Amino acid sequence: MLLFICSRPPEAAAQHRPLLPAAGRGHTLEDTVQAVRRLFNGHDAASTSGLAVGVGGLSVIGVGALMPAPFGNPGLRGNFIATGALATGVGAGLSLRRMLRFSPKHRDEVLAAYQQGEPLPPYVRRRLRPEHFQPGR
Repeated sequence: MLLFICSRPPEAAAQHRPLLPAAGRGHTLEDTVQAVRRLFNGHDAASTSGLAVGVGGLSVIGVGALMPAPFGNPGLRGNFIATGALATGVGAGLSLRRMLRFSPKHRDEVLAAYQQGEPLPPYVRRRLRPEHFQPGR
């Protein structure tokens, strides 16, 4: 495995999207504001759907808890329920955290501070990509 990692060409190992400074590379304040809006809207939509899937999964597990034990083994049903509840509960919790972090209210607070001269928070700067600055997105 180590031989495979070391034998890759360096350009293959460095295939990542470049980070952009907040208002650098010829971007105006308005360009950056629109890019931050696009970033927040995308993350908000993804976290909303993730939360919906998580809550749906938890409801399916609740229904499964009411079903008879599979193969006559009640311990097996408990294992299925615990594993499913853990997996969907963690997913729903992470989606909820992301939903709060990229909410429209928080977006407006970040943009108001940015327009007053404050720098963008590091988690926003890290996530801004060139496609967020493209007008049709």
